[in-house]
Amino acid sequence: MFMKSSLLSTLIFILLSLRLSAQCGGPNLVVNGNFSAGNTGFFSAYTYNPVSCYVEGEYSIATSGSAVHSSFCTTGDHTTGSGLYMIVNGSPSITNVWCQNMAVSPGTWYRFSFWGMNVCVWCGDTPQFSVSFNGTPAADPCATFTFNTTCSWKYYEVYWHSGSSTSVTICILNLNTYAIGNDFAIDDIEFRSCITSGGCTAFLPVYTPILQDVKQNQSTVALTFTIDEVLLNQSKIFVERSTLNNEFEEIGEIKSDNLKIGSNLFVDRYPIFNQEMHYRIKAIRKDGSTLYSNVKSIVVKNFDEQIISLFPNPLPHSQPLMLEYTGDIKDIQYIVISDIAGKALYRQDSPASYFVNNRAVLPVQLSPGCYSVTVNLGVRLDTQKIVVLGSRE
Repeated sequence: MFMKSSLLSTLIFILLSLRLSAQCGGPNLVVNGNFSAGNTGFFSAYTYNPVSCYVEGEYSIATSGSAVHSSFCTTGDHTTGSGLYMIVNGSPSITNVWCQNMAVSPGTWYRFSFWGMNVCVWCGDTPQFSVSFNGTPAADPCATFTFNTTCSWKYYEVYWHSGSSTSVTICILNLNTYAIGNDFAIDDIEFRSCITSGGCTAFLPVYTPILQDVKQNQSTVALTFTIDEVLLNQSKIFVERSTLNNEFEEIGEIKSDNLKIGSNLFVDRYPIFNQEMHYRIKAIRKDGSTLYSNVKSIVVKNFDEQIISLFPNPLPHSQPLMLEYTGDIKDIQYIVISDIAGKALYRQDSPASYFVNNRAVLPVQLSPGCYSVTVNLGVRLDTQKIVVLGSRE
């Protein structure tokens, strides 16, 4: 049973490798990806030690792990079996192991790949990794992986779209902070462009839509989400909404003319006020499959039903100014009183402490004249006029 399963996995791996290699056949942009030139062409947060690798946070470039540590594998490099490769004694902190800067073409898919293995013969702890592009972890769901093969090379790959970028810094990051074990090797690093014309995008990985933010904007809700090139070219994109204990329903389709790779915006102009709503993005692909984004929730407040009142108005100059708000006082971000020329005479950035039973006495003395009182509710500004009367002789 084990042999059949292993053979099937091997066949699937070979078929996928052949198919993907045919689509990502651009030149390798990585310099010294096989480490044949030694410790050059890349940078690392680890410390280079050319003769040994016994200290956590150090790495060596050698022909075998055993050449720099007595407990490491004798396995040769992945390229020829006799060349150099990178051998690392894992740091107990999350640290970049290998990084390189490269020029890229905007609007292009790339595949980043390398071979790795666990080099500690007797240690049970498994190294864990992720890949970042310009400091951002890859969106590819396969971008986090483990070196779970001891003394045997294993292939890893992730995909990245350049968007508007003309350069990229790629880093392999060690996520394991365990000091004992956590030792590994890297070889044959590649970064190649992928062909996406003529329907070849079907061979690239498909990322689900990502709902980044849901935010109230006055009486509407603004949704920010991202899609990749495959979804843009091969899918219909819908926005779905539900309230508590209800099924999701479509509230709008976003036409392809209004979509782009990366960040997109949709505005729900008819939200349901004063109860929690849940949003998600749905992509229906040309093959009939459906992909859903993550879900984000929001309670949309109806500020049109919440009233701000100033009294007395007109205000005798010897009396304090009272402000009443029928909504949640936590909505109020700040209060500003300005003169007729627009000069701010008073500002309170933490007004909640002044309120008792939704009323506040503003600690300000105003001279006779006309003033504007502006209340910031986060999603809108409410401005009202107040007249201060002169004293009676």
